[in-house]
Amino acid sequence: IFLNHLFFFCSQAQGTLAYQTYIHHLLGFTGFYLTLYTEGIPVIFGVMSLSLEASTIFLNLRWFTFEFKVKGTTIPLINSTMLFLAYFFARMIFQTYISFWLAYPNFYKTWILSTSDDIIKLGKDPLAFRAAGAFMLVTNVLSQIINYHWFGLIMKQVYRNIAKALG
Repeated sequence: IFLNHLFFFCSQAQGTLAYQTYIHHLLGFTGFYLTLYTEGIPVIFGVMSLSLEASTIFLNLRWFTFEFKVKGTTIPLINSTMLFLAYFFARMIFQTYISFWLAYPNFYKTWILSTSDDIIKLGKDPLAFRAAGAFMLVTNVLSQIINYHWFGLIMKQVYRNIAKALG
């Protein structure tokens, strides 16, 4: 997946997309780095979150079909279908599930209910530990909001394609 991201980014990083991509990867990198500091459940959540990138493969292929004007074949149709399915199951279902089952309850338990003494016993600085947790929480919430928005856009495209096919 990393090479897929790198190739896509290097071939398309222009204008607004480049800035969005830089910010996306900076936040993701920072979040993963912070899981090394906080340890425990955030590491598990971070690794599980990598599966969200399953849809990126089809998104990148979609870009290539548009860039090289691949039309009139079944390739764009199959790829768009796979993008929809991967996006729906990875980013809508799985991310929501692991967020509400794993991330948010753990955030409450670890960062809200824990005292500074509890955090010090873990060998962590309470301020840094809480700041890392807040950063990871905010970036996950933002990620979910953005994914719901993009899924709405995907659904509009699906609706337009179905309406066009039906005449």
